[in-house]
Amino acid sequence: MEVYFRDKRLQRLLTDDRACSREFGSACARKIKIRLLLLDQAATLEELQHAPGRCHALKGDRKGQFAVDLTGGFR
Repeated sequence: MEVYFRDKRLQRLLTDDRACSREFGSACARKIKIRLLLLDQAATLEELQHAPGRCHALKGDRKGQFAVDLTGGFR
């Protein structure tokens, strides 16, 4: 599955292990890395609904987008 980021800064932050740990803490950075790997390996979003962590469709102005739970209230 192809993953898109809001901008280059966010992409760099989430894909650079040191920067991610510094910004979000080591526990959340580990979850981010796992979720990005799951997204990369999944062929469809339906597969993610059976993966660890909650993946759910958003409503309202975010319709068509999905959120994946991380840790400590982060998604």
